[in-house]
Amino acid sequence: MRADRDKALSGISGDLATSVLAGEPPGGWDTTPPGPSRDHAIATLSASLHLDVLRRLTQKPASVGAVLPTAEQVASLARLSFDHDDAAGQRYVDAVRLTGVAIDAVYLQLITPAARQLGEMWADDLCTFVDVTIGIGRLQQIVRMLGPVFVGDGGRAVHDRRAVLMAVPGEQHTFGLLMAAEFLRRAGWILDCAAPPDSARAARLVRGEWFCFVGFSLSTEAGIGTLSACIRAIRKASRNRDIGVLVGGNLFLEHPDLVRRVGADAMAADGPCAVTAAQQFLRYGAGAQL
Repeated sequence: MRADRDKALSGISGDLATSVLAGEPPGGWDTTPPGPSRDHAIATLSASLHLDVLRRLTQKPASVGAVLPTAEQVASLARLSFDHDDAAGQRYVDAVRLTGVAIDAVYLQLITPAARQLGEMWADDLCTFVDVTIGIGRLQQIVRMLGPVFVGDGGRAVHDRRAVLMAVPGEQHTFGLLMAAEFLRRAGWILDCAAPPDSARAARLVRGEWFCFVGFSLSTEAGIGTLSACIRAIRKASRNRDIGVLVGGNLFLEHPDLVRRVGADAMAADGPCAVTAAQQFLRYGAGAQL
């Protein structure tokens, strides 16, 4: 185990290796803001940089004795995600795992907070929009690379556990959907993932096949009307007349009253909550009390 950890650390600078092993803040980074100027077109996308599972993820109680990522490790991963070395973040996560951090904690308390921190760094002018875009893409790739290990811990997929996760038309990021999909697949769900361009195409997806529920993620108020239209179209077209509708995203965490307003049945704050909601839909359909 130690040899594997040292191998994973071999491609990382000494400061970063130290932050893995001892939890010390990494050195060598200039944290001086690059300046106040921002492109107006980029500014319109700012809300979409805040990730779907945000604040509540790091508040979950940990089992006694569990090894958890430190705040310094989260900061290190956030910085490495847009480093010139596109594999540095993956090596860093591998090294953190080899210190005894469980895969669930890597997902919920390392990768997701690192993604959130990228948005915060951009808001504070500590990195550019391009840095954030690169960083989110690399974090998503890390999740995909870990997927076989993570999902391999779960149960066997069964036919009635079918769902579709959709990006709301016009939604800029899908990190939250990716994380929810990982937890659902591990719980035995067969998933389709889609990014329909409009409500008509969303309806077509559920008209052709039976799904237990459909899940959406939304980060900005600008998409509320579009999401409502999609949900109405899906309920009208679905082969499953009792299809459940699950929503997630920072917007619903901030304004839970919007869940009913858009026509959804329930909200999931994170991947484990999505699994709980899915099980309720499986038992009770759209009438599930969550």
